[in-house]
Amino acid sequence: MRRILYLLMTLSVFSCDSDSNELTELEGSWATQCSPFGNIPNATVKFIYTFHGSNLSAYVDVYDDSTCSHLSYTTPLSEYYFIVDSSEVPASFSIGDVVSSINGVMVREIDITSVGNEVFPNIYLLQDNSNTLYNGLSCDNVESSCVTNRPNEINYNQPLIRI
Repeated sequence: MRRILYLLMTLSVFSCDSDSNELTELEGSWATQCSPFGNIPNATVKFIYTFHGSNLSAYVDVYDDSTCSHLSYTTPLSEYYFIVDSSEVPASFSIGDVVSSINGVMVREIDITSVGNEVFPNIYLLQDNSNTLYNGLSCDNVESSCVTNRPNEINYNQPLIRI
């Protein structure tokens, strides 16, 4: 019995060690600011992105008040945006090199890979003791400049806060 218990304890220690090797500085959940939910009065949403190991999942919290204090329901991002291809979420990600943005700020490259193997290149910046996360401006934004489909500018208007 003791041998079995020892074996289980050893395996659990090794499994914890292997998981910790896969963790990144993005580990955990990040939320957008409270924003209006379409044209529905007093309804608001927060987008929640959870990084775990090399996996990324996305959810939407819908609130029935204007301050995001009364949660109504949570739904996967793919169900919130009906036009999103369900093969795009959940996704995996890999963190790349540290590079300089167009404004000279040092950022990290990140590639998000959908279940359908489509790669979405982006950049990110951690600030405020790693509690505020900024992503790159969309390449569709006429004010941004993109290098090989990867943004080269940070979008400071849409921060994500670690929760």
